[in-house]
Amino acid sequence: MWFLLGLLGIAVAAGVSDTFIRGAAEDAVDDPDPAAPGDDPGGDATGEGELIDAAGEEPGGTEPPPDDPLPEDPLPETPMPGEPAPADDPAASALPAPEDDTLALVDPAGTAPAVQVDPAPAAPGGEEPADGTITDSEYPPELPANRYLEGTDGDDNLAVEAGSDTVLGGGGNDWVEGMGGRDSLDGGAGSDTLDGGTGNDTLTGGDDADWLLGASGDDILDGGSGADWLTGGSGADTLNGGEGDDTLEGGFDDDALDGGEGRDLLMGGDGNDRLEGGNDRGEADTLNGGAGADTLHLGGNDLAHGGEGADTFLLDGWIDADNPAVVADFEPGIDHLTIGWDGQGPEPEVTTLYDAEAGGLRILIDGQPLALLQGVTAIGPTDIALVPIHSG
Repeated sequence: MWFLLGLLGIAVAAGVSDTFIRGAAEDAVDDPDPAAPGDDPGGDATGEGELIDAAGEEPGGTEPPPDDPLPEDPLPETPMPGEPAPADDPAASALPAPEDDTLALVDPAGTAPAVQVDPAPAAPGGEEPADGTITDSEYPPELPANRYLEGTDGDDNLAVEAGSDTVLGGGGNDWVEGMGGRDSLDGGAGSDTLDGGTGNDTLTGGDDADWLLGASGDDILDGGSGADWLTGGSGADTLNGGEGDDTLEGGFDDDALDGGEGRDLLMGGDGNDRLEGGNDRGEADTLNGGAGADTLHLGGNDLAHGGEGADTFLLDGWIDADNPAVVADFEPGIDHLTIGWDGQGPEPEVTTLYDAEAGGLRILIDGQPLALLQGVTAIGPTDIALVPIHSG
């Protein structure tokens, strides 16, 4: 185009000729000095200019002057990407056609080196992505799905993300968070805080007074020694208080709580929970079943509240007569009382006795006090059962 404009500028400046270009008949340009009717079109007209046809021929059939040619196509075609340039195109030698499907990005001014981009870079392992994504860097390395993290002897703050991770807090008062995945968290020595996050996790408090939160998932929480606080959260959780005076909260769903040794507080929460307070044989535990059909196992000196729902209270026949268990909210016709015995020898005799001074019904086994049902004056034969327990 610059070549054409240059030629037109030269023609106007030099006044070579007063040439008019005529297109097709329907697009004819009015002749500024038309020839009279009957004049020879090929001869001289009254005007001083010449009339040239757009096709390059004079009306008389003669060729246009050789010193002022007009190109047949004033706008050269630009080839589309991937098409070869015309042979006479001066840019053809500057842009060689690539032999493969690599895209060549060239600076038109020639000031920057060419940059080549592969339209389908190879993925790790030699495979090529099917979507033809263009990238300008290597693929980032993938982090391991399962991690092992160990703290120090000081107070650590440790957290891992998704994956089945193992975290050891070590010494000190640590904060350990599992987040997603099936994690194993161990606080070690010190008063630690463990949060399992989502997934089915295993949390171990270790020594000293720890706080363990299972959060969501079917979790296993073990407080270890010390006065620990265990909270299951949502999911069917298993909570073991261990040694010390512990507090256990089942939370939602059907949980299993075992206070272990010490004077423990067990709270089942929602769901059909099982609460174990009888394994310490004499230390006073408090069991609250909460909503649902719960099973509460009482030992000597234990106090039980079944809560809403049809609950079952388990009593061991060998409870010390001086330390009977107490059931605070037994409802005859709804709740059940089950007494276990060792199954050796003759079956023991179970009797009841109302104690006005104690304000409840006493349960006796072979004449020895076993439990007190507060606020109850009598129970029916279907409310109580004697069940042999065979060891081994």
